[in-house]
Amino acid sequence: MLLLQSRTFAFRQFLTKTSLAFTTSTFRAAKKASDQHHDLESYLKYIESSCSSTTSTVYNGTVFEYTAKEALGRIDLKLHRSGGRGDKGVDLRGQWHLKINGRTTMVPTIVQCKTRTKRSGPRDIRELEGALANETEHTIGILASTSTFTDAARQQLLSTTRPMCYCLIGRYLEGGALYQLAWNGSADRFLAEYEVKTKHKKEGQIDGEYKMLSDVSLVRKSTRKKD
Repeated sequence: MLLLQSRTFAFRQFLTKTSLAFTTSTFRAAKKASDQHHDLESYLKYIESSCSSTTSTVYNGTVFEYTAKEALGRIDLKLHRSGGRGDKGVDLRGQWHLKINGRTTMVPTIVQCKTRTKRSGPRDIRELEGALANETEHTIGILASTSTFTDAARQQLLSTTRPMCYCLIGRYLEGGALYQLAWNGSADRFLAEYEVKTKHKKEGQIDGEYKMLSDVSLVRKSTRKKD
């Protein structure tokens, strides 16, 4: 009986140590993987070198996060990925370098990324509001999506008291263009001196359909070139 109890105790110790070792090694592997990339180019190289799946939700989500990071970078957003445990629903985080009253101001900004064919609804806006609840009142929240808004989502965006923006961004394989940019009245304190300008039209797949879409940019009203 004593021998059996001793063997049982030893086996339990083995299981505990094995479980801890597996958890630690898994965490280190995940951490090491995230250290292998910092932008879209490095991530695609990492996927190729590690022979990882290019059909998983993790792959598609990460690719779009980096695609959104690049697209938003073209309108002076300096962002880094923050996705993972403890991210509080934030995929990208950084600062928006904006001219306000003639001075460059670095406005704290968080971004939630949604890659889907289904149109974004009010729930997506409420999720962004929830993420903003953990930030300062001077933080702008951006919903970056591969799909358009429903009318109900648009009303939800306009009615919230937190500064928010909506961005429609094409997928990586379609060039990752910024197709739409809109913000609510609460964000006017940061963006009142700006307007959205159409650069050119191109074909892209939005909401599961191919359409002619306008590639847009953000420009200051006082510096807009006259046609």
